[in-house]
Amino acid sequence: MSISVIFSAHASAVSPTELEDWYDRFGNRHKSATFPDSSNAAPGVYQRPSLWGQSGSMRALVEVHKGNQDSVSILKLAEAAEHVLAYTSEKLGFIDVLQNKTLPAWGTGYYSCNQYRVSAVHTGVLSYPIAYFSRVVLSNPLKYQSEMYTRLDGSVVNYYDLAKEFLTEANRAVESHSHQFDAQEGAYRFPSNYSSIGSCSEVLISGTTKKLHGAQDFTLKNNQIQPYNMTMALGMAHIELSNAFTLLGTSLGNTEAAKHLDIASKIAAAFKRDTHLGDASQTFDWRYLKFDVDGSQGRVEDVTHAGLVVGFITRMFEESLVFNQADIQVLIDAFNTVAQNPAKVHTHVNYTYGSSTPTASAQRKAQRGIVSWTPLSLVDPSLYDKIRQIFHQYEGGYDANNWYGEAVLLRFAPKDRQYPILARSPSDHKSYIPNYALRFSNGSGLYRNSAIPVTTIDGKSASSCAEYVFSKPQTRPLEIEYRQVQSIGNLDSCSGTACGTSPGFHVFTANLARIEEEDVASFLAATPLQESDWSYADSLPMDPSGVAQTGSVAPNQPYNRVLVCRSGAGNARDNISVRYVGIPLTVPLNLEYDDDFRYSTDGWIGNSICTDFTNTHQSADSGHSLGYLKISETHTYASSDSYSTCRPLSTGKLDFSYQKDQVLNYGQGFKISGWTRFQSNYNGGSRVNNRCVKVLDASQIPEVVLASKCVNWTNTNDTGWRHFDYDFTAQVGTVPEVRVVIGGTDSWKANWNQTMSIDDIKITVKQ
Repeated sequence: MSISVIFSAHASAVSPTELEDWYDRFGNRHKSATFPDSSNAAPGVYQRPSLWGQSGSMRALVEVHKGNQDSVSILKLAEAAEHVLAYTSEKLGFIDVLQNKTLPAWGTGYYSCNQYRVSAVHTGVLSYPIAYFSRVVLSNPLKYQSEMYTRLDGSVVNYYDLAKEFLTEANRAVESHSHQFDAQEGAYRFPSNYSSIGSCSEVLISGTTKKLHGAQDFTLKNNQIQPYNMTMALGMAHIELSNAFTLLGTSLGNTEAAKHLDIASKIAAAFKRDTHLGDASQTFDWRYLKFDVDGSQGRVEDVTHAGLVVGFITRMFEESLVFNQADIQVLIDAFNTVAQNPAKVHTHVNYTYGSSTPTASAQRKAQRGIVSWTPLSLVDPSLYDKIRQIFHQYEGGYDANNWYGEAVLLRFAPKDRQYPILARSPSDHKSYIPNYALRFSNGSGLYRNSAIPVTTIDGKSASSCAEYVFSKPQTRPLEIEYRQVQSIGNLDSCSGTACGTSPGFHVFTANLARIEEEDVASFLAATPLQESDWSYADSLPMDPSGVAQTGSVAPNQPYNRVLVCRSGAGNARDNISVRYVGIPLTVPLNLEYDDDFRYSTDGWIGNSICTDFTNTHQSADSGHSLGYLKISETHTYASSDSYSTCRPLSTGKLDFSYQKDQVLNYGQGFKISGWTRFQSNYNGGSRVNNRCVKVLDASQIPEVVLASKCVNWTNTNDTGWRHFDYDFTAQVGTVPEVRVVIGGTDSWKANWNQTMSIDDIKITVKQ
């Protein structure tokens, strides 16, 4: 048998809809990271494989599995492990610059002046999810010896044997750094020949020179103790390797397990000793590393790197090793200091360190990185809400850190939450109390045929039903998203008005004994409630055209269960698809999209329809931040035909532009501010130098322009950086999804070499 790709009924605060939505958006990111190719090893070509990107996606799958125990995450972890193991130094034939040989781990030249180097921290973050997969599979031999996995080459192996194979490879990767571990210090050291790398301020990426944000200097780091986050990245791998080897039940396995446990324990004990954690007579002092290159104390730890440390400490705490609840409370106190103002998170664990007004990019890094502290909610559940609010202020496009952050939020979400865990997909512009279990009486939809009996519930005829469960009694109105569909379950189909007028469906509620987390599986297997348990709440009509609809139902009594039933009348020509049943709420925190483009385009998309302009992300200093977006004219128009190709409706008829899609709007306030600079070869009186900021209704097709703010400059060929600040609240109104477009209009058919630069864009949405 092969492993079934299903979403299990494991007890979780995550509803099936939320988990499926996350997987739909995650797609194949677990095996899409780019890696070097051994056939193309020219300098600068293989220098930056996506080690952090791959590990972030894999660690996200680990968190999803920990929270849901679902089979999808196990399948994807297997695919990811097979993918990444094909690109080790050993497999590619790339020689590590410091050990002067190939290694069973992963390297890059990006962090070592274009010289291929295998780093302990990269080995840790990639080996950990592989070892986790092995531990999970080896813990259930009866199940996984009979379930088969198809490799990339088409061969088949059972999951249990695959787990043993992956365990061996993860162990070999970690062991390639064994000579760097200092048992007395409880830390990994940099190699003794580290200075041979030299120093540099730029590297080659695919043959292109890229300046670094700061110089890389390896000349003074020989044998230096590595930062805590690097050592603890390997510490996470040691924990899972120990657990996995124990499950083998062999003498060799027990020996390996004891070795890895000993190393993890030494790492933990060293951190407690160095930082005075748990020592009431000393002040807790959390540094990035124990000693700097000159022998002085290292700088205070930053919030983002601290996440790897928190992950290791809480994992050891879960295993009842070294750290106790009092230690965790010290970290919770540190978090509460960092996040005392969720709208302005401090960037370091000691908030007095550095500037009291951090840069926008540092602030955004902290917003994104703070989610790694979520495991502290194991001891203090109140932290979860604050962390979630902080994380959702960050909007930088989907990278591996986002997927990992979302996965952590999915894992630790409380059962009694009053909001959706994630609020990024277009239909989630409102906040919901979601159901956390559901079952269908017939298949997977609300449909009708002659084999399905019609029953009567509180005086209403009903056939197929779907039952939803909430974690506690509710009194607020329900909101249901639904539409008519054709031929669910391979029944007869129809189209348009030929479907007839559907009688719609009925909604019933009940308020019964609470279903605790551990009882969800038994609920799904139990006999449905009797008709007498339900009270009729309301009926909703059906549009026969199949358009998506939203209906509101206000039950007249408290409820913790909802039954949605197709009417007993009609036939298979009026089937119903119910996408979501939830309770709309108001989220108090404003959304802020604060984009400085330092590291990426931050989710802004260039106009790809108009090929006569190029859209690029610049890493240089704009005067506002290290990074900005640039649009440059490349054409010389020869006819009106080519001119017309640069008039895409998708960007509100702006010829060259960047756009931000699916900005969620709550109807209370919508403002946009930022900086632009326009340059051209023209300095006359015409409107060659111009800028427009537009907002469009992205929920309609085609989109509708809601408002435009345009300006032009004459008698200059360089406007310099110009600031704008527009309030679109009145024009946007309650439109749920907004597209923001910033750009300009091409002038005439002549090539004036028009160029627009964009930086520090801030969108504020009031809730």
